[in-house]
Amino acid sequence: MRIEVPQGAGPTADKIDLFEYYWAPYTEDKISARDTIRWLIRTDLSPLRYFSSNLQAMQAANPAMSRGLAVLLFLREIARIVFLYAPLLIALVWLLAWLPSAGALAHFWTRATAFLKQPPFPAAPGILLFDLLGLLMLAFVAKQFLRVLHRRRASVQQKARRAWFLLAPIAAALFFGIAWMVSVVSGVSQSEIWSFFAAPEIYMPVLGAFLVWLISRAMTDYVADVAIYVNADAKSKNFEARTEVLGGAVASLSALLRNREYDGVILAGHSLGSVIAYDAVNELLTQAYADTESLADPPKQRITPTELGRLCGLLTFGCPLDKIYYFFREHVREDQAIRAQILSMLYGFRKIRSGRDYRPFEFKYTAQELPALVWLNAWSPLDPVSGRLIFYRLQEQDQKSLWYWVPGLAHLKYWGDPRFYKFWVDRLLLEAPSSVGAVSRQI
Repeated sequence: MRIEVPQGAGPTADKIDLFEYYWAPYTEDKISARDTIRWLIRTDLSPLRYFSSNLQAMQAANPAMSRGLAVLLFLREIARIVFLYAPLLIALVWLLAWLPSAGALAHFWTRATAFLKQPPFPAAPGILLFDLLGLLMLAFVAKQFLRVLHRRRASVQQKARRAWFLLAPIAAALFFGIAWMVSVVSGVSQSEIWSFFAAPEIYMPVLGAFLVWLISRAMTDYVADVAIYVNADAKSKNFEARTEVLGGAVASLSALLRNREYDGVILAGHSLGSVIAYDAVNELLTQAYADTESLADPPKQRITPTELGRLCGLLTFGCPLDKIYYFFREHVREDQAIRAQILSMLYGFRKIRSGRDYRPFEFKYTAQELPALVWLNAWSPLDPVSGRLIFYRLQEQDQKSLWYWVPGLAHLKYWGDPRFYKFWVDRLLLEAPSSVGAVSRQI
């Protein structure tokens, strides 16, 4: 999509092209909810397994840390294990055991259908249906009321919501009225119907089934993408999906960088998309500055350092890079100094040093850091996915904390926040070249 910038509007770019790399199909339906929970259990154990390594990494991120602060850091990690990781592990194990149980739901279905079919309740299903439709209308009213309170600016969509807010109660009254009329004509008591469904042995299986559905959807729609992508083990059954996601990102970004129509390219990534964006930069750095291509790779046109130099900005928001490093980085044994340094060179774009002593096998090399690239990171204290990046080298003014009041929605609030857009527009567009291309991905 091309945006023509009016003269005098502010940005130095006269045109901005927006590109989106959509990678979700590569990870769709690749892992079940139960497999995702098993992965979460293994993830929850990693801070316990690699406690000393993680503590060393955090101390390396704060080289000026005093001994007293180091002790506080140690106590903080102990507190996380006791109050966060251990309870979460217990909850996940219980959830894994509870999810498959569907016998209670089948028992509910048998009893409910028998109750609704038996005399003198021939009209019971109709009464129940219209009562439920009335309750559904009232739920819509409550939802629209909250939206009207939240968005005070007038718009076409807002006017439609207000109209729906006025009409839904009328529809609810109509449905309740039909249910009452059927009850009066048939002689069936509405209270007897609802007292049956209010019994714990009836509504508890329904509530359990709803929770199973909700948790399964959350696992497969949100957590599964992370479980698939962060697994860098080539022997994993999901490694092919990860390779396709990263390969597509590298190919898309390479095409933009080779396009001479653009003087500069800004790469933006939200949530897991920011991790993919970071990995794509590492891959292109390897291509641009490696002396030879890997013999295992198929022949391809490598990006050149000049073309890569067109990458002038990296914007990460809702970014879990620090958490990915903390939980999922590949841990190398202390006696494998050479292997550890090779991995660090492959995935080390602006990453702090690990704090390990590699002598007597310490490499002497110059890391390519793309000094002209401006990396900005926006995060929110109430967004559990994001965080201030401490394991990567960013200037203090290049990280922005934004406060959002609803923890469950904070992860998506960046998209509608003018403060977020001002933060990166001032740095990446007002100082940008005359034409800019951007690629982004939201999850």
